[in-house]
Amino acid sequence: MSRYSGKIAFITGAGSGIGESLAMTLAKQGAKVIVTGKRDENINQVADNIKSAGGAAIAAKLDVTDFEGFQEIIKRTVSEEGSIDYLFNNAGITLLGEVRDMDIGHWKKLIDVNLMGVVHGVSAVYPVMVKQGYGHIVNVSSLAALGGYPTATAYVATKSAVIGLSTSLRFEAKYYGVNVSVVCPSYVNTRIFKSGVILRADLDKILKTINFPFINSADAAKSILKGVEKNKGLIIFPFYARLVWWAFRLHPNFLRPNLVKLIKDFRKIRK
Repeated sequence: MSRYSGKIAFITGAGSGIGESLAMTLAKQGAKVIVTGKRDENINQVADNIKSAGGAAIAAKLDVTDFEGFQEIIKRTVSEEGSIDYLFNNAGITLLGEVRDMDIGHWKKLIDVNLMGVVHGVSAVYPVMVKQGYGHIVNVSSLAALGGYPTATAYVATKSAVIGLSTSLRFEAKYYGVNVSVVCPSYVNTRIFKSGVILRADLDKILKTINFPFINSADAAKSILKGVEKNKGLIIFPFYARLVWWAFRLHPNFLRPNLVKLIKDFRKIRK
């Protein structure tokens, strides 16, 4: 029997990509999944697919920037299901471009979704888990937040904050029986780039400058859940991403040539 059998898993940004794959995988392993996102048609489709396959799922519209709305859905979930075993703070957006081309609205949008969305999830769910005496919070960050990524400075800033939040809370939460993990994947083939903001460049040209392989969201979900099962504080994947991280830790200048090349390549295609 899977460790997720009979558990309640709450997932943000579950209408597509990693969130959708997490929902599908968890449901296959017996969890009841609360599928949340901003678009009704997406989350309803995911929930219907899960139920058609014999799993248990509830679709709930949620904008993670709305703390009161987040709280209300959590209260309703606890009232109806009795507990929340897993929270996956997965919702996120990106922006590619140089800081000189950004305005304050760009910064605020990324902070509201990528950082405050996670803060809202933690603030709504952590007290519930403390009261229960168990639970696992899984926050999704990025490998880029561990070493920097010019042309994604605002994105990296928010995702770095998520790492700091998670690694610090992990030590507080352990006392109450609550686990906290932060996920740092490399490139995953989702819609995040296509739905993100691109400043003064063409996405297709940007993608051609990326030399690392993309993995699919189903494999990403498996790697995340494998790390959760082992209660890892930091979940980094795929394999090459772990090698990059270890090399960077041993030699802080290891990534410098790649980062210098990245910004040079971007400026060649910048409009």
